Amino acid sequence: MPFVSTLNQFEGSFDVPCTHRVIFERDALSTGVHLHAMLSNGDTSTRSLAVLDAGLVDAAPDLCDRVQAFFDTHTETLELVSPPLVLQGGEAAKHGLEPVTVPVIEAIRAGGICRHSNVLAIGGGAFLDAAGLGASLAHRGVRLVRMPSTTLAQGDAGVGVKNGVNQVGVEGGKNLIGTFDVPAGVLNDVTLLTTLDDVHWRSGLAEAIKVALIMDADFLAWIEHQCEALVARDLNVMEALLTKTAQMHLRHITDGGDPFERTMARPLDFGHWTAHELESRSGWTVPHGEAVALGMCVDLRLGEAMGLTASGLTDRVELVLRRLGFLQCHIGTTSIDDLMRGLEHFRQHLGGHLTICMIEVPGRSIDIHTVDSQLAVQALHDVFDALPCG
Repeated sequence: MPFVSTLNQFEGSFDVPCTHRVIFERDALSTGVHLHAMLSNGDTSTRSLAVLDAGLVDAAPDLCDRVQAFFDTHTETLELVSPPLVLQGGEAAKHGLEPVTVPVIEAIRAGGICRHSNVLAIGGGAFLDAAGLGASLAHRGVRLVRMPSTTLAQGDAGVGVKNGVNQVGVEGGKNLIGTFDVPAGVLNDVTLLTTLDDVHWRSGLAEAIKVALIMDADFLAWIEHQCEALVARDLNVMEALLTKTAQMHLRHITDGGDPFERTMARPLDFGHWTAHELESRSGWTVPHGEAVALGMCVDLRLGEAMGLTASGLTDRVELVLRRLGFLQCHIGTTSIDDLMRGLEHFRQHLGGHLTICMIEVPGRSIDIHTVDSQLAVQALHDVFDALPCG
C-alpha cells in the first residue's frame, strides 16, 4: 500500500520514474534532430543556457558559433538565453565550486532558467561533473543535457548519473561535494573527439577495459583485437567501443538495482582506490584514464596474490594496456605509502565499511571487505616500480 496510517504514525512510499537516454549521432549540432528533441521536451518554447568547456573551445574555435547557429535554426521552439558561456575545462574545473559550478548557477539565475528550462553542457568529463552540479543545485534541479567531448566522458563520466567537484586542500576530498541526478539526455558526437591529443584519446579505453573485465569477456577480447586501429585513431572503431562501453554503463545504472549507490557494492569503481589517490597526490597531473589503468593492474595483481583472480589475467591486461599506450606515465614524488591511503579513503567514503570490487575472470567479479596490507603494498610496488620513473 502506498500510504499507511495508525494513531500516531503514518508513512507513504512512491517511485519516481526516470528515463536515462544516451544517443550517438555524428555532427549533432548540424543535424540537430536529437538535440532539438532533448531540449524542446515537447514544449512549444523552451529556454536554454549553453555552457562550454574552454579546452574544447580552444581546440574547436568555431564551436560557439555552431551552438548559436543551431539555436538560430530553431527559434520557434528553442531560446538561447545568452551567448554560450565558456568556462574552465579539465580537472581544474573541479577544484571546488568557484571555477564552474558557481558561474553556472549565476548564469541560470541571470538567464531566467527554471526547472522547465535546460542547461546544455558540452565538454569533458570533469567539466560535465562541475557544470552538472550547478544545474542540479539551482532551483533544486534544472534539466541537464550533456554533450561529452572526450572518450572518457562519452563512455563513462558523461553517461553516469553523478555530478561533483573536489574539496580542495582536504585529504580524501575527491568528489566530496556532489549530487546524483539523471540527465535529461546524453548526446555523444564522436566527431568532437578529433580535437583530442593522444593522451585524452586513449583515456576512455581504460574505462572500456574496466567494464569489459567486470561484465563482458567477449568485449575484452574484441578490444585486444582492435589495439592497432585504436592507436591509429580509427574513428569508426572508437565509436563502436564507446557505444558498447556506454551501453554497459547504462545497463549497470538501470538494471543494477542501485543507481544512486546506497549500498556498499561499487563494481564500476574497480581499480579506483589507487586511481583516485594517484590523481590527487599528483596534483591532478596524471589523467584519469592513466590512473585507472594503473589502478586496475594493482587490483589484478592483488587479486592474483589473494587467490581470487585467475592466474595470468594480470599479464594479459597489462599487455593490452601497453599496446594502447598506457603504463608509461610519470607519477612524480607520489610514494607507495601515499597510495596506500587510498584504501582508507575508500573505507571512509563507505562509512567505515570497506568494499572493493575484484575480478575473478573476465565477466565475473566479487566484492571483498578486507585487504592484506602487505599484499597490497607488494602489488603497488610491482606496478609502480616498473614505470619509467621507477
